[in-house]
Amino acid sequence: MRVVSFGYQTWGCRTLQALIDLDHDVVLAVTHPASGHSYKAIWSESVEDLAREHGVPVHLTERVDTATIDLVKRAEPDVIVVNSWYTWMPPELYTLPPHGTLNLHDSLLPKFTGFSPVLWALISGETEFGLTVHRMDDGLDSGDILIQHSLPIGPTDTGTDLVLRGLDLIPGALRDALTALESGTAVWRPQDKAQRTYFHKRCERDSLVDWSWPASDLERFVRALSDPYPRAFTRY
Repeated sequence: MRVVSFGYQTWGCRTLQALIDLDHDVVLAVTHPASGHSYKAIWSESVEDLAREHGVPVHLTERVDTATIDLVKRAEPDVIVVNSWYTWMPPELYTLPPHGTLNLHDSLLPKFTGFSPVLWALISGETEFGLTVHRMDDGLDSGDILIQHSLPIGPTDTGTDLVLRGLDLIPGALRDALTALESGTAVWRPQDKAQRTYFHKRCERDSLVDWSWPASDLERFVRALSDPYPRAFTRY
């Protein structure tokens, strides 16, 4: 399939690598410019470097603009694949390819929409986490689900352990999703909005220990905030 990739950081890089390894024709890679922002410096493998290494045309932009949409139109993709894209994508773009746009979100939707879902899942006491491939629509992580792969959360897992295992789910989930599109066997499952949970982007206050919590919650909280993430802290 002809694929345009939108992505950033390690998630976008691993997704692009999977598309290349699956022998799809990646006709354009769209990514954000490198950033010195502390949050964006975590898991900062370069989509741009990987694309150039494999001869994939690259477009660098902070947001989708007219030039971006024009480049995608001229690339004539069968599908757009998105993982870790920071800014809004207009319907004019995500409905452009015949197969629409697939977004990869590292939670078992409709739970844990929003930001840092792997960390929030561990902090919240979930017993499993995973990766969802869904169709992009006008909501946040709200489109119909095509593929979900899950993994258990163990009693000693750290947030970093889970992120690394979640990254390993990308190739298999992409293979299953794109095979279903190519073969015409895709089955789309609407999300149960009543089960939807949303988590905001983490900030400094979200790492502050609350000593009123049960010991089991505190222990999970400390495990979730493992290097390279900002660690749990308290004041004395």
